[in-house]
Amino acid sequence: MIAIIYTGFDRHRVITKDTHNRLFEKLRTVDDVTIYNFTKPNKSRPFCIYDEHDARGAIQIFDLLWALDSIQETLFIKLRSDLWLTDDAINIIVEELKRVKNNEQDLSLIGWHFHGWDFDQPYGKITTKESRKHTQDFVVIAKKNTIDSKENIFTKMNSRDMGALYSGNKVICDLIKDHSNAYTVKTHMYLIRDGITANSSIHDIVLTYMASYGGKGKAHPYRDWFIANKQSTKMKSV
Repeated sequence: MIAIIYTGFDRHRVITKDTHNRLFEKLRTVDDVTIYNFTKPNKSRPFCIYDEHDARGAIQIFDLLWALDSIQETLFIKLRSDLWLTDDAINIIVEELKRVKNNEQDLSLIGWHFHGWDFDQPYGKITTKESRKHTQDFVVIAKKNTIDSKENIFTKMNSRDMGALYSGNKVICDLIKDHSNAYTVKTHMYLIRDGITANSSIHDIVLTYMASYGGKGKAHPYRDWFIANKQSTKMKSV
C-alpha cells in the first residue's frame, strides 16, 4: 500500500489536480494507493511551536511527522497541493517509489533544483551527503522505518540557528538517519504562484515561477534556457 500525504496549505489544487491524477494512475500500477489530506487549516492538527515564528521549513517537518503518526501504511509519498508535475517528474517519482519499495534505497527527496545542475537534463540524482546545502523538499518518498525518530529529528532541528528553520531544503535532511541510503533528486516540477489560472500554459507556469526567484542563484539563466528550449522540454499536463 502507498500512502499519498498532502501537507502544507491547500492551494491551487484546481490547477495541479490533472497532473497529480496522472501520477496516481501510474502509481496504481505499482500498488494500491490511499490519499490523505493533512493540509491546513485542519482542526485536528496539534499545537506546533514553530508556528509562532512562521518557521516554514520546521513546520513542514512537523506536519509530515504528524501525518505519519495518523496513518497505518508504511510506504509513503509526501506531496504539496500547489506542485505542478511534468511528464518527466511523474515518471521519476514512480521510479524512485519503486526503488524505495524494493529496498534499493531508503529515501528520495525530489524537487526543482537550479544550483549547478544541467538545465537541459530532466533527471539528476546525487546522495544527500553530497548535497546537504541544496537538498530537495517538494516530494518525500520513504518508508516510516527509514526516517529518523521524532526525538532525533526535533533535536537536530532545534540545534540549528532560527534562520535555517525557515527553509525546507535546509532542514529536510534532518529526517535522514545516519548511514541511510538517501538521495536528492532534481527534475522539472514547479510551484504554482499567484496569477496562474487553470487556463494558463506551461510556459506561463514556469516563467511565473522563475520570476518569483528574482535574480537569485541560477534562476535567471534557467529562465533564459527555458525560453530558448521550451519546445524540447516536453512539459505538458495531459
